[in-house]
Amino acid sequence: MQDTACGDWKAEALKMGDVYANSFLNLSASYATGEDENPSIFSPESWNHVLPSELVLENDKELRSNVFIDADLWKDEVGESPLMERGWVFQERFLAPRVLHFGMRQLAWECNGGGALEMFPTGLPPRFEDNYKKDICWPMMRPMNTLSSEEFCSCWHEIVTAYSACHLTFNTDKLIAFAGIAKIIQSAGSDEYIAGTWKTTIIADLAWWVYKANGRLPSGHQATHRAPSWSWLSLDRQICFYPYPSAHHRQEYFCRVMKTPAREAAGASVLSANGILELQGLVLPVDSLEWHNMEVESFKIGNFQSDYCGGPESTNLDYDGSKADVVSLVSQQQLFMLPLYATGRLIVGILVSNLYTYPAWRRVGAVSIQYQNNAPELHASAPDGWKRIGDSRWELHIDGCKLYHNISTAFQGGKVTGIKLV
Repeated sequence: MQDTACGDWKAEALKMGDVYANSFLNLSASYATGEDENPSIFSPESWNHVLPSELVLENDKELRSNVFIDADLWKDEVGESPLMERGWVFQERFLAPRVLHFGMRQLAWECNGGGALEMFPTGLPPRFEDNYKKDICWPMMRPMNTLSSEEFCSCWHEIVTAYSACHLTFNTDKLIAFAGIAKIIQSAGSDEYIAGTWKTTIIADLAWWVYKANGRLPSGHQATHRAPSWSWLSLDRQICFYPYPSAHHRQEYFCRVMKTPAREAAGASVLSANGILELQGLVLPVDSLEWHNMEVESFKIGNFQSDYCGGPESTNLDYDGSKADVVSLVSQQQLFMLPLYATGRLIVGILVSNLYTYPAWRRVGAVSIQYQNNAPELHASAPDGWKRIGDSRWELHIDGCKLYHNISTAFQGGKVTGIKLV
């Protein structure tokens, strides 16, 4: 392929997804460790030390033979092999119907029906296999997929989390190295792809947060020239998602989508996405932040106190940029929460500001507030700020429940604001 100046790059790069999707077999030097290396495709190490081991144990006064297997075998050979860390390879593995991996110790087979190793040529043992292609890729790609909205959303969030952890030599490739995946999923159903989100699940797709290793924001930067601030594609960091509201449990939405960007601006065939996402919702001030190193320990939303708990299903305030950015916004009273939805435990929203972008808004982070919890012990006393519901294990966070009630009442009462996210 020629470079961008010759005009061939975009046209040819967009065809890469079709090349792998229509291939018969993809050969993957999965244990190659560097882009500039030219290693032999396969120099296997001995796997004697990871062979299944038989051990006889006493169980219910009987001696029984047990076979122990290294549970990390598939990760070592495929899932966490060096090649799988590359962004372009993510698309190759996802789209190719069959992949033969040349791993650290042995050959590995992966297809839409499952996986196998030389050690287990007829298939991997139960509870052992990483069924990535079988359970994630194939259900999303098959024509007229029958996934429910909840299943589709869950699979998509797993895909995004995995891709966002990969590395690209050129960060400008972020969209186009993912384009083949978006195109084939879009062609399999009736949904519309919009800058890393889907039209029917866009509210849940907005509920992403930046993974922080050991509480610290990893290196990387926001590239708003590449994608709008509300899209995870604008960041060069690993992305995670808050729990999706389940149809089998309490779910309530606090935001309406009024208009999405055109396909020409934010579809699957663009090198950079742009466009305004128009919403209707509530804008609540966020202030009184207290810090412990790089973590927000407590904060107030609408005069209701929330304390950091840690974990994906608890109270968290996650910021996209630097601590200094957040401190500056709070000091200028320019940090707000836009509630998205509530699950049976959480209120989930994004942090927004219109400083420098007025009258439009930009995303600057995400927030979750736990208002209900299932206590680990039935007769334990409720923590400070919580109260127990009767004789059950359920506990309610006093301020969290008040905030939930106020948000729900205001939204149902039509006290909403038009918000244009850029």
